[in-house]
Amino acid sequence: MKQKELPLNQEKSQLSLAEVYEKDYLAAQEQSEGVEKEEINEAEEAIKRDLQNLFRKLDALSNFTFTPSGVKEELKIVVNAPAVSIEEAMPTAVAETQILAPAEVKARQKEELRATVEETSTDKKRKRRKIKKSQSIKSNEREIKKLKIREGWWEES
Repeated sequence: MKQKELPLNQEKSQLSLAEVYEKDYLAAQEQSEGVEKEEINEAEEAIKRDLQNLFRKLDALSNFTFTPSGVKEELKIVVNAPAVSIEEAMPTAVAETQILAPAEVKARQKEELRATVEETSTDKKRKRRKIKKSQSIKSNEREIKKLKIREGWWEES
């Protein structure tokens, strides 16, 4: 038996092989979906008809005077405590520092830490002024103590 001879086309195809396969696949899908859609549509229509018939009978039973009950408001519970504290199971005897965040326990530093090699001239001058000020305050306090002791103020109070 000879196979059916097809005429050979010598021209270059306008579509790639992937596009040809895609067209064949989509055509096959459309045919199978068409049959399924018809079956589904028929089933949906039957269900819709049955439901309309049921609703009509229910309306007739209620004499067309049924009114649905009003909408009930939902209760909302407002708690001023944060959700984390409600959910946590903590022991009753806990220090405050364990409850607080690290930023609440220790104040944030005003400037970042640097090594002495990294300091700029303004940083060095600022540091020196700070040291000098603290030294002068300490020396003033010592002098005041000496004066109080000499004059005998410590005996009166």
